[in-house]
Amino acid sequence: VARINALLTEGVKEVVLAGVHIGDYQDDKYGSEPGPEGLIEQILLRTSLPRLRLSSLEPVEVTDRLIELCQDSRICSHFHMSIQSACTPTLQRMKRNYGAAEVEFSLKRIAREFPDAFVGMDFIVGFPGESESEFMDSFTRLSYLPWTKIHVFPYSERPGTYANRLDEKNAPKEIGERAKRLQALSLERHAQAGLNQVGKDKEVLVLKQKDGAYQGLSRDYWPVQIESLKPLTSGEEIRVRIQGFDSSSSLKAKNSLFGVPLDLLSGPEMQASTHS
Repeated sequence: VARINALLTEGVKEVVLAGVHIGDYQDDKYGSEPGPEGLIEQILLRTSLPRLRLSSLEPVEVTDRLIELCQDSRICSHFHMSIQSACTPTLQRMKRNYGAAEVEFSLKRIAREFPDAFVGMDFIVGFPGESESEFMDSFTRLSYLPWTKIHVFPYSERPGTYANRLDEKNAPKEIGERAKRLQALSLERHAQAGLNQVGKDKEVLVLKQKDGAYQGLSRDYWPVQIESLKPLTSGEEIRVRIQGFDSSSSLKAKNSLFGVPLDLLSGPEMQASTHS
């Protein structure tokens, strides 16, 4: 909390609460149970931070209290989920404390409570012992669950790790093929989500100017290229009317959306606005 207040004096507008496993965070000052909820509550109470972003949540950490806290408009409408698989046997082999049912429940709950949220996920493909049927179990489940983008990580050997000692290693070629299939699903979903943003108004944090345009980040984690005739300042937050989506950049999500500051628009076009 003290660190955030210090950053605010330096002009910082957004902080990402991140860690290897933020669900294990515990501080008796903020509650006796492990989890980030107490810290989040104190940040909201004791700082004027306008944008707080959460990262690396596991399905079982999408609790009632977390959902309640995320109703606060200062928490960005963006959930980054560390899921790794959507198949129970694979998750058990990974020693995860949840299964496919918890993955499905958490994603559906986020979609129900925050229908406009950007939901990104980390996934590992080709973990030792993952068969083609296990991969397809994950793939099929993901095809109907609500999410926005998957960060796909092909499994790779790390000497000295638990996974490295497991048998039934997958061939690199097979791992690569699975990664491509999941990446293709992610690109398709992300592109459709991007097209759905056109016509919406978003609060965008201006980051920098590059190649004659301003680059920013929306609260729901869409990179936005801002076309503005007036000068903008890095660190200011402005409302932007989204006018297009560049699907060619969706792989790395750089400048996926482009739009114009809302205060530069006038007339009938203003009446057609939708908000997010």
